[in-house]
Amino acid sequence: MTGTYHIWPLTAGLLFAYMISLAGIRMGLYTKVAQRRFWNVVLLIVFLMAASLGLFFAFQINYKIDFKAEDTWMLIHVDFGISLAVISVFHFTWHVNYYLGIFKSRNKKPVQPLVKEPEKQLSDVKVMTHPGYTDKIPVYLLGFTTMITQVVLLRAFLNVFDGNELVIGIILGNWMLLTGLGAWLGRKVPKLRNKLRFVFYNLVWLGVLPLITIAFLYILKNMIFVPGSLAGLFPVYLYSLILLIPFCILSGYSFTLYSFILSGKAGGNLTGRTYAWEAAGSLAGGLLFSFILAFVLKSVQILSLILIVNLLGAYLWHKKNASERIWKFLLTTGILTGLVVLFLPSDRYLQHFLYPNLTITDFRETPMGNFVITRMGDQYSLFENGVLVANTLDPVANEEDVHYAMLQRPRPEEVLLISGGVTGMIREILKYPVKTIDYLEINPWIIKAGRTVTKDFDLPEVHVMKKDARSYVQTCKKRYDVILMHLPPPSTAQLNRFYTIEFYQKLKKVLKPGGVICFGLPSS
Repeated sequence: MTGTYHIWPLTAGLLFAYMISLAGIRMGLYTKVAQRRFWNVVLLIVFLMAASLGLFFAFQINYKIDFKAEDTWMLIHVDFGISLAVISVFHFTWHVNYYLGIFKSRNKKPVQPLVKEPEKQLSDVKVMTHPGYTDKIPVYLLGFTTMITQVVLLRAFLNVFDGNELVIGIILGNWMLLTGLGAWLGRKVPKLRNKLRFVFYNLVWLGVLPLITIAFLYILKNMIFVPGSLAGLFPVYLYSLILLIPFCILSGYSFTLYSFILSGKAGGNLTGRTYAWEAAGSLAGGLLFSFILAFVLKSVQILSLILIVNLLGAYLWHKKNASERIWKFLLTTGILTGLVVLFLPSDRYLQHFLYPNLTITDFRETPMGNFVITRMGDQYSLFENGVLVANTLDPVANEEDVHYAMLQRPRPEEVLLISGGVTGMIREILKYPVKTIDYLEINPWIIKAGRTVTKDFDLPEVHVMKKDARSYVQTCKKRYDVILMHLPPPSTAQLNRFYTIEFYQKLKKVLKPGGVICFGLPSS
């Protein structure tokens, strides 16, 4: 057996699916009977698969049948067994009273049914002729929430999948597909038993689901994909599709629901106006994120803020029609969430799932990407969007990166270093009679973080510049003896810019006659 049994991913995924199915009952999308029928069918399918594979392996062992991919099918068999065990727990909770009743005495007096007074429902509200400001709150919040959540999750997916910009296209494609599917499912809105109650719980779930999604994104990545490997496009597509299903389908369904409710109150078709109100919320969320949140808060903090805003929106929308117990619960939840945001480093905790067995010494989310500094022993490593940028205490690599080029140029005086200052390359360069080292980094945080692990930036020969290398060489009037590039391989569009004919033609223009350009690539 060479694979790994997926105990925790399967358990977490099934529990999450079961929670979503319970939420659907609460929202009135379907009945409890329909929900249990669905899980009974799933239980039957999982049982038949596990039993069939178990019987097959019994015959294979007894009659010494040899077949290929035995380990793979054994892995599938055990995974079905794990799923069977988890779903069986759901089934047990439905009939726990029946099982307990087996051990109880049957001589019981019949219990007279209690006549309950009709409860006040959220639907028992006064119907307005025209939608007022309070009625538009869910629409504004839908645009506000979806815009910020989309940007935060895009950045998180980029970080998890090594900064590859193809991931952006995959996520946006899945987002549009699932949101459209949710809007299409909104055809069932007229059949909802209590539309206003659905809106109330919908606001709560739109705040909760982004936090659950980003947590599963980080926790399950190294359980499903081989750590350190670059995931293929189809696995990324499938992984993101599954994670985005709850939030995107709910948000698409919500737009159709809000359009239906507001149009009913106005006595006409308000779909166009609903779209405009939702777009206004999206604009507000985009501006707030771009100019404030991206610089002040981290991903989990931002999504926690979204949760609090949605809870407040639910309060304002139905504060006159819900029981006092619900609002106490919402306010308590909001306060606890605020405390979590203030005092618990949730984002750094999630990063530990991406860098197992490493100590994270610093973590920053910047407008240019996520940066993590890890430590193992005395060695520090710098990661940008999951891509290894630099290592300290690697003298062999530093010597290869520097001396092969420097030895080809007699008495080099002017050197241009593009990235790599954290690794120790500057010390190797200064073994030659160099007058000036111009060091380029596009992200100022790398320089700030680098000063915590090295003092090379403060040497008199070193001139640190916070500039993009491509734009710098276009306007540079200076000429260099040696240009050293210490960049990751061309695995993203951001990095591919430095591995083009046009870029090297520009570098050649800033070289002295006989100058040398050096860069490295992996053997692949």
